Amino acid sequence: MNLVYIQWIIALFLATTFGEEFKRVCYFTNWSNKRPVVKLNFQLVDIDPSLCTHIVYAFAKLDTASKRLVASQSDDDNGQLGALKHGRFFDFTALKKHQPGLVTLLSVGGAGDKVSGEFASVSQSKEDRRLFARNCRIFLRDRDFDGLDIDWEFPTDIFKDDFTLMLKIGVFRINDF
Repeated sequence: MNLVYIQWIIALFLATTFGEEFKRVCYFTNWSNKRPVVKLNFQLVDIDPSLCTHIVYAFAKLDTASKRLVASQSDDDNGQLGALKHGRFFDFTALKKHQPGLVTLLSVGGAGDKVSGEFASVSQSKEDRRLFARNCRIFLRDRDFDGLDIDWEFPTDIFKDDFTLMLKIGVFRINDF
């Protein structure tokens, strides 16, 4: 290999390794408490938030008609806010009370053609992307999430530009809290 190329890789490694704080990202799936083998179930109370700097709650779903995030499990969110709010979204983000500095993220999407079609629907026009980003911002804020993990697995070539534009506008809108 070219010596300059090796030096570039080492410089990039050192910059990314020592230039930022270490991040330990943990992942919680909302279906893990419903496994058929009880010994394999995993509950929110099983999470030790001191082990994580960031924790991701998977998954929310997309409502393509309204361009909104919605709960994918009935016990994720009761649809209420204020004193009446209840559900695992709220219990999950409450982990921040026990671990100051913990960053909570909500993941939307996953694998499958249905999910890919849903993302294609919310990213196909500038107006759709803006509405989706606005609605995500409201949904995340109301449930005290710090950010969003867009899990659009394998967007086809015809949607790659829309996907990139959706991420660009989404980052701008969500950072606008």
